[in-house]
Amino acid sequence: MEGLKIRKLVEEHNPEKPALIVVSDQGIIQQVNFQTVLNVTDEILPFISQNITSSNNCIGLLMDKNILLPSIIICLQDLSQSFSFLTPQTLAESCNRLGIKWLLVLDSKPSSNVFTFTQKLRLSIADELQLWEFKGVPEQIKCYENVLCTMQTSGSTGESKAVRIPFDCIEKNVTGLKYVAARTEFNF
Repeated sequence: MEGLKIRKLVEEHNPEKPALIVVSDQGIIQQVNFQTVLNVTDEILPFISQNITSSNNCIGLLMDKNILLPSIIICLQDLSQSFSFLTPQTLAESCNRLGIKWLLVLDSKPSSNVFTFTQKLRLSIADELQLWEFKGVPEQIKCYENVLCTMQTSGSTGESKAVRIPFDCIEKNVTGLKYVAARTEFNF
């Protein structure tokens, strides 16, 4: 995949520094350093590559806020796969419209009966990643080459639309933010 490589940006940081911190009003709930993000990515990579053999797919992510998301996104980028966040309420419709054949699930099984459980992977940080396959044939098979993700929006019409976000649209922003952050007092 051309352009931005998230893995490279993560590798440039001190591996022991916090990469992700989950907090509540009670304080820090969970913290993961840059090395752990890359280690979990390397755990997930063979799991996905052995089960999803074609590239340039859009993989559905059915998961709420989770500390594993950066690892999953890096892995999908390494494998030339795009992703779209999905909700249980519109799962089958979204998969059909977006041409999503595969679903990664962290929390629980999909409530829709249009998916078949394929595999699960127990991760070293105690979460279980599940892979589900769409039973039907999507309305259209779409190519997601050089697309980071697809976001769903209703825009101003109230009618659901999908917007593909290519890497080159965000690459300059991410690179620019990296240099701005390097000049600030807070050292990432």
